[in-house]
Amino acid sequence: MKTASGIIFSVERDFVTWLNEELNRRGWSSSELHRRSGMATSTISMVLGGQNKPGWDFCNAVAQALGEPPEKVFRLAGLLPPLPAPDDPILQELNDVTKNLSPEDRQEVLDFAKFKHRQQQEKKQQRQDKKKK
Repeated sequence: MKTASGIIFSVERDFVTWLNEELNRRGWSSSELHRRSGMATSTISMVLGGQNKPGWDFCNAVAQALGEPPEKVFRLAGLLPPLPAPDDPILQELNDVTKNLSPEDRQEVLDFAKFKHRQQQEKKQQRQDKKKK
């Protein structure tokens, strides 16, 4: 969405800022994003320049190129509504990261989390048992 003067709204500015930061962090140029995403260089330039709003296809291609969950990119671009603020940013990051893992790797992460939970429960039980003595 653009205003009559061509100024993009905050969501799109935030998306452009995020995408530029991601490209800089990775040391990528817009040409590298083109190579990895398959999007036309003119489309990338127009989105980065704020002349075009990022669409579904663009965001999906960017997500694949960056190895990010498409839902995250769609939300940053304003194509999906924002999620409620997470109670714990670590849980949100864990969720974002595990979305890109294979089913086998996600299961491994879940198994490890369950193992850590069992350890925590056992320690808690041991402390309670000591208090009873």
